[in-house]
Amino acid sequence: MVIKRVYFFIFLFDVIFFLSKCFSQIPGEGDKISDTLNYQPIDTLKKPPSSSFRRYGFTDQTVQNQIKDSSINFTNYQYGGDLLLLHPGFFIREFGGLGHITDILLNGNNVSRMQFSNDGIPLNDPWNGRYNLYLYPAENIERIEIVDGTRAFLYGNNSTGGVVNFVSKNKRSIKPYSRIRYSESGYGFSIIDGMLSQNLSRNFNITAGVQHIVFGERYANENYDGWNGRLKLRYDIGNRYSIFISEIHNKTNLGLPGGVNIEATPDSVRFDNLQAAVKNTDAYEKVTRNDFQTGLEIHPFDDSTSISAVTLYLTSSLREYRDEENRPLPNGIFIQQNQRSQWSGIKINNYFNLGSQNFTIGAEYQAQRILITPSTREERAIILSIFGKTEIPIYNKIILSPYAKYNSYSGEKPISYGGDIYFKPNEQFKLYGGYSRSYRFPNILERKGLDTIVSSIITDGTPERHHLMEAGITWTNSNWFNLNIKTFYRTIWNPIGLSSKLNNGNGYIYYYERFPRCIIKGINAGLSVKLSVILIESNFQYIYKENGGLVDKTIPNWTVYGGIYYIDRLFRDHLELKAGVKVTSFDAYKGYEFQEQLIDYLPENNYYNIKSNSIFDLVILARIGDAYFHVILDNLLNTNVVMNNFYPIHSRRLRFGVSWEFLD
Repeated sequence: MVIKRVYFFIFLFDVIFFLSKCFSQIPGEGDKISDTLNYQPIDTLKKPPSSSFRRYGFTDQTVQNQIKDSSINFTNYQYGGDLLLLHPGFFIREFGGLGHITDILLNGNNVSRMQFSNDGIPLNDPWNGRYNLYLYPAENIERIEIVDGTRAFLYGNNSTGGVVNFVSKNKRSIKPYSRIRYSESGYGFSIIDGMLSQNLSRNFNITAGVQHIVFGERYANENYDGWNGRLKLRYDIGNRYSIFISEIHNKTNLGLPGGVNIEATPDSVRFDNLQAAVKNTDAYEKVTRNDFQTGLEIHPFDDSTSISAVTLYLTSSLREYRDEENRPLPNGIFIQQNQRSQWSGIKINNYFNLGSQNFTIGAEYQAQRILITPSTREERAIILSIFGKTEIPIYNKIILSPYAKYNSYSGEKPISYGGDIYFKPNEQFKLYGGYSRSYRFPNILERKGLDTIVSSIITDGTPERHHLMEAGITWTNSNWFNLNIKTFYRTIWNPIGLSSKLNNGNGYIYYYERFPRCIIKGINAGLSVKLSVILIESNFQYIYKENGGLVDKTIPNWTVYGGIYYIDRLFRDHLELKAGVKVTSFDAYKGYEFQEQLIDYLPENNYYNIKSNSIFDLVILARIGDAYFHVILDNLLNTNVVMNNFYPIHSRRLRFGVSWEFLD
């Protein structure tokens, strides 16, 4: 198997190298390769830099937090979820293996209250509001834009809790650009990704890539095989127009063991992958998904910061859930269910300046179709939204920003609104605060339920109502010190969640309902300090959550992500090295049972008390020329850890690989 992967890696390299040389052009005088590897911090009181094709993503530069590819290259990551942990406020409940949809929390809000997007276009499945980050290749990311405060509702449907936008790599280079990443570890884990970008003519660019992720069985039925292919075409008409077409295709196969069966497995062997019994040796899922976009970007004025973009999109997703009697240890259950989702729409964004004041205006129309078989009932929905925002500078040190959004869904037509103010007395210090009132509509699963697993007593489209207040400071010295602290208080009226009741002594009945009120409050902080050759990084968060007047312990009260590293340039700057120890720590919380067919947590009755714990990783990252090497010893102390009930995190393992860029 390893030999086959090596042969595939060599073949992929040969193909990319051959195509690069075939389509390379002789650069004209003044032509340069686009460099996206340099970090450029955003100055919220200055105009954005000169634009290029889809440069902005959201076309909003004031409060965006960006994770640049310069940071990504020197990060210990396997998939996009690992990269989000560079930003304060995230907590991810991992399942231990690869390919499984992870539960992602941002400031205490789960995925159903967030939106993931690709170049501003929504990725969340409208059926259940979730998105599997393994479906978006990390090697396709030029930067990640994160809006997690009072403005979040502007940039997506049901995005009151936050927005994560993946801006895809986009090169403007006469000479070819290619990149290969290879990483492997134990239990048959490997990632191979190849990417090529080339201008076929001065105005026409093609960017293409392919990725294969595989993970063998650690526990029974814990395996993953995922293929991803992507293509983006761009044609520039003069300096003011760009036409683009993009497609991302995914085909995956994932075993669904349901975790270790702790009732049938003694405590002493729950973390022994050879002796522990899993709940299900039969269940698996196949996912086939296509994300298509096409559109036009216009620079209507001589002012290069003014942008108008129109994007048409279509996404289709098929999840084939199976629990069949074709494995060595059948469980007596036979299920064949297809979960089909399709959503399409048009999104319009405009960003322009009038004097010293700038404006962002946009609209989105989205049509949704859901079909769950063997049932033949098709669910349909239409969402319309129109939003606007302006930024008003005052005395060149203060920015006042009001904003609002109109929504229409299932007969409901609420108006969300908010505002914030930024005070920046100098280049190093920034103080801000804001308030917003926004809405989240129930998704189709929450309104209709799923077969006999879960029902719903929600009969209309009445949305959750979110009131959010936040305040924070940022203190930055780009040479050695960065600190940001934010505190927030969120009140949610009519929050939607799962409940349960006894079924006449025969187990429990689960159903979606509205609760009276939910409160989420807390503080998060990010710190980076560089003292000579020592780098200290840390993200800390404290969360208090109350649901229906009761303390909610389904998430940890505190989490810490950080590390201490030796970082330097050696051998006459030929070697750039980052080596040290990374730590992940979290508080105790209740781990509810994750229902694989439903893709949600069942409440209260089947939970495991997850203890507070810490995971240490030994990290060595190095850059030599255009090659980035990584050698990681995961779970250095071989600690027994679970973050979901009951999915053991991997034991100590060695992971290594290389990402190599070819700029000529």
